[in-house]
Amino acid sequence: MQFELETILKIIELSCCPFGDDRADIYGDALALDGLGMVYEVNLHFGVTKQEAEAVMSLAGPGRIVMAKGCYSYIPGAGGGITLHNPEFSAIDSDASQSDLNYVFMKNRWIEKN
Repeated sequence: MQFELETILKIIELSCCPFGDDRADIYGDALALDGLGMVYEVNLHFGVTKQEAEAVMSLAGPGRIVMAKGCYSYIPGAGGGITLHNPEFSAIDSDASQSDLNYVFMKNRWIEKN
């Protein structure tokens, strides 16, 4: 059984590790905003071609806010967490202001930490 997650992400860090002739792994960290407005940390993992890696890196660089949809895994405990595997990224609708979303991430992340 596969579980899918669709969420708004704020990319914190994204690293590309090319290997072989045409493959690359992308690893990253992001903040996710759920339907109730809660902010939580997620890890990202992609196994892609180098051409696909360039597209992902250009759309979802650090600080960018994007929509993401993909299968996820959850490992409980201190070393675990939520990982999105090969998520599909898309741009945020024009109705949603980047500055408004940044404010929501900042405010709700602060509430969660206190």
